[in-house]
Amino acid sequence: MMKVNIKSFIENDEIVKSAEIGGAIYYFKFPKSVADDMTDRADPLIMALVFPMMRIGGNFEIHGAKFSREFADNIKLFTKIWNLWKPEQYKSVNITGDEIKNEKFNNDGKLITCFSGGLDATYTAYKYAKKLATGKNYFYDKSVFIHGADIPLNQPDKYKAALNSAMETTRDIGVDLVRVETNYREFPHDWEMEHGAIMAATLMFFQGGYSFGCATNQHIHRFQIIWGLNPFTDNLMSSDVFHFFNDGYEHNRCDRAGLIKDWDIGVKNLRVCWSNYNDLSKNCGYCEKCVRTKLNFLAHGISHLPSMPDGLTPAQIKEQKLDKDYKWKMYKECYKTGVINGTFPSDIKRTLEKKLSKPPHAHSCSLWQHLRKLKF
Repeated sequence: MMKVNIKSFIENDEIVKSAEIGGAIYYFKFPKSVADDMTDRADPLIMALVFPMMRIGGNFEIHGAKFSREFADNIKLFTKIWNLWKPEQYKSVNITGDEIKNEKFNNDGKLITCFSGGLDATYTAYKYAKKLATGKNYFYDKSVFIHGADIPLNQPDKYKAALNSAMETTRDIGVDLVRVETNYREFPHDWEMEHGAIMAATLMFFQGGYSFGCATNQHIHRFQIIWGLNPFTDNLMSSDVFHFFNDGYEHNRCDRAGLIKDWDIGVKNLRVCWSNYNDLSKNCGYCEKCVRTKLNFLAHGISHLPSMPDGLTPAQIKEQKLDKDYKWKMYKECYKTGVINGTFPSDIKRTLEKKLSKPPHAHSCSLWQHLRKLKF
């Protein structure tokens, strides 16, 4: 039985939530202004530590805070699924400790989201702020921007620059953006598999004031198995009083660009790049994701993005290696949208046709491909 020691305290005018496991102390920091929305439960820290616990496996006893039985049951099933998927990396987990009786879920529609300034997050923010959702319309007035997710803790100036741009975007639609800091990535991790749990955990800290939380994932035809956000385990990252869900099933990346293309502030502050390591607050303009984002908007007639150093050229498309099935399909979506809308210059259209003429061998497995391969 391994102990997990949970603490909550105020330090330097910040709310600190921490958990110690095996000598490692993981923390999340929040401004004191959100104290009324914070929960005293252990649920969020258990969610944040579920993958570190799975690397160890077995029984864990939670000390310092209470958690609900429903959440503990969700975590047990969550870890069983990941153990089946990646048994060499993750083991099943069972948590014990001071449980509380499940509370009644308050279906008030209050929503908090993750926001990074990327196309996906900007799309989700705009959709809910403007009541454009195809399903339930939530009451959405708050998002979180996590320092220590894509921008490392040792780049506080870059995080501040990205935060300021993101705040300009969310302020324009009447949404409060909360800065959050975590040292999760300072410890061993597999971010592609574990990022969903960190986003869900960060939002779950706000279950004192919010009933729903969401992050944006891929269009339903683009789901990848195995991945940190997926339709099998997303709903398990919830408690009795807080429901986490994945947004964006109904729109591909080109659709999302089309939804926000006329939102000047949102488009101006887009931050999509993962490759500009010296300054992750800005887009490099030339990596695969930057070029793809330019294509997403060019397909809707937007030839220049203010957040990019220059416009799209055929040479930039030629340089991209569409060596994975999902990349090829995303560029194919751009091509189809641009042809339908008649927005591509002839040289861009020809370059894309040549680039897409030879699909790669599938290197990944969509949800539907995965299900078709299963034998019952």
